[in-house]
Amino acid sequence: MGHRIRNIAPGWTYAPAYIERLQELGAQRARIGILGLSGNTRYAEGSASYGLVTCIQAAFPRAQVVNATFLLDEARYIKSDEELTCIERATQLAERALDVLSAEARPGLTERALVGRMLAEMVERGGDLPTMILWSAGWPQPPTNHYQPTGRRLLRR
Repeated sequence: MGHRIRNIAPGWTYAPAYIERLQELGAQRARIGILGLSGNTRYAEGSASYGLVTCIQAAFPRAQVVNATFLLDEARYIKSDEELTCIERATQLAERALDVLSAEARPGLTERALVGRMLAEMVERGGDLPTMILWSAGWPQPPTNHYQPTGRRLLRR
């Protein structure tokens, strides 16, 4: 069977599509590599969904599930021309957002208003949501790496 795009199940459930493809590949007794079991840059404990992993384990009880994070990291080092074009375009969008930051940031403006303007610039120029703006405006920092803009007002320093 050729490659095809598979729909996810209702509720953003990915396991059925993965299991279907693994069955087609005859993975009943295979070694199944899953990205994100551990060792991610931002998530040392892993980022793979517990539900996804347990569904795969239940569907393939004789298979060995292993961490494929580092294996696939190496495969991703070399970028295709298409990937490079996307990276260049993303860089342009990020630079435009920084132009907005530079032009709009002033004392009294809320974090939300500034980030909203930056996001608007990126989306209007073809960017997708969500973007990778990891917002961080001074201290105290929230105890997470998923910084979200708040109603705090910018201060002059």
